[in-house]
Amino acid sequence: MVKLEKSASFVQMTRAFGKFYPAFRPLIASRLLLLAKNPFDPALKTRQVYTKRYGTMLSSEIKNDIRIIWDFAGSKKTRIRLLAIGSHKEPLKVYSRRGG
Repeated sequence: MVKLEKSASFVQMTRAFGKFYPAFRPLIASRLLLLAKNPFDPALKTRQVYTKRYGTMLSSEIKNDIRIIWDFAGSKKTRIRLLAIGSHKEPLKVYSRRGG
């Protein structure tokens, strides 16, 4: 199991996201648990996405186009740095569909 490290921006975005989509809170928690168990579980649909803020990063699906933006911290891939949560649509846009 990998350790999840929440960045300050991830925590802030998660709070904002919860205001827009309060019903997603339990789903976010379950997806984070799955991410910690296996970042490449097929249910997460993990893939690369391009973000203006972070460049090319990995992302995993919460539901539909709502995704968690993350990257491995360190070369051993035992820690995941959670960077953002959001969509490719406004008002929670954090990534675009094109790859890097």
